Order: sequence, then structure tokens, then C-alpha cells
Amino acid sequence: MKIKAKILFFLVLLCFAFTWTSCATGRASGKSYIGKWRYEIPDMTSDNSGILVISKEGDNYKCIAYTDSGYEQPIDKFNITDGKISASYDSMGTLVEFDGTFDGNNLSGIISAEDVTMSYTATKVE
Repeated sequence: MKIKAKILFFLVLLCFAFTWTSCATGRASGKSYIGKWRYEIPDMTSDNSGILVISKEGDNYKCIAYTDSGYEQPIDKFNITDGKISASYDSMGTLVEFDGTFDGNNLSGIISAEDVTMSYTATKVE
């Protein structure tokens, strides 16, 4: 009976270790970036807030920005490397670029178009 209890205890520990390792690997692989992020661009007068939806297909991240006024903007080029965003998209003929850094459930950075540069912040909501 003691041997069965020891084997059962070992199997429980093994399952716990496997689960813990899987969770840590998921975070390290960037899954914590995936989700909805509430953004705000304080210096912008219109469409200055909304939701960024970050997803992943295979090894590539994707992002779509939804403004609170209902506008949807796919982000054509969107990369995350070592907790940093590098992205750009065309907005009615103007190249818009933004960079940012993740810090847990917060994201902050700079967005620029032509000769205008503004800061933005975002907080993960889902």
C-alpha cells in the first residue's frame, strides 16, 4: 500500500510540474501579449482612444485597432520582439509608425506620422 501511495504522490508531483512548466512556457512565448488592450493617445483631439486586439497566427503577431468612434484599422506590419512593439500602417496615404514597450499588463510608446509624434499608453483588459 505504501508503494502505491508513493507512486500516486510522484504522479501528482509530475503533473503539477508539467502544468507549471506549460504555463511558464506560454508566458515566455508571448501569449501574455495576446488579447485586448485599452489604448489612449492623450495629445490627439479625435479618435484618441479605443482597443488594440493582438492575436497570433503561427509565429506572427497580428493587430487591429478599433477606435471608440467605431473605426477599424488593421495594422499591416506588426512585430513583437523581446517585449517591444514595432509597427506601421497606411492611413489614407500617410505612413503611421509606432513603437512601444510592454511592462506586465501595461504598454507605452510613441506613435508618429509625418512630422507629428505623440505618446500613447495601453492597459490589458482581456
